Amino acid sequence: MRRTVIMLALCAPFALGAQEWEQGLYYQAHFDKVGRSFEQSGRLLYTQGYIGKGKKGLWDFISADTGYFSFALGGYYTPAKYFDAGVAVGLENILTEQEALSDVWKIYARYAAYVRAGTLNTDKIFLALYYESGTSTPHWVRRFDAGWYQAEASFSVGRFLFGGFSQTEIGTGPRVQIMLIERAGLKFQAWGSPSMYKLEEKKWVHRGVAGVNLILHNPE
Repeated sequence: MRRTVIMLALCAPFALGAQEWEQGLYYQAHFDKVGRSFEQSGRLLYTQGYIGKGKKGLWDFISADTGYFSFALGGYYTPAKYFDAGVAVGLENILTEQEALSDVWKIYARYAAYVRAGTLNTDKIFLALYYESGTSTPHWVRRFDAGWYQAEASFSVGRFLFGGFSQTEIGTGPRVQIMLIERAGLKFQAWGSPSMYKLEEKKWVHRGVAGVNLILHNPE
């Protein structure tokens, strides 16, 4: 089911012939300092995108890892030229250590939402916040920290993006991104963050994050 959902998300814009569409594949690796070297401590693979026409449409967010899979599908609305927001519902599959013996995946309900402001093509400033939570986490209705979030604030200078990045369990820190390939219908980006601030620990930690983005879209 996981592979089917991911393939449908990647192929849906072509099949539906949407006027506006974008679907990206995103990968990030996390590195912690151990002694005098850095060792990989985690990773994240997800795809997200939208299909629509005019001010409204559909958007998706799909995340996968060993023993974990989640997806959310919903609608978005663009009330102003430089602002849009969306909400979605979906499911989450988790395979715990005890369940791994019988290979039984538990299914939980999940919801997601995002807001974005700005555009890199005109005012050079971009702000975004994505958040999701669900019934797999205790107190998920009352507590913001029971969910998962990703936030960024960036401004562009040529092929580079400079700004800040924050994500659940990783922390908050500076980020630099470069556009390696930009052709009709295709973007390939690489980015990195050298150090992160852990709010719950109230200190900077020796954690680096590196990622790549492959984005398909309809040429303007």
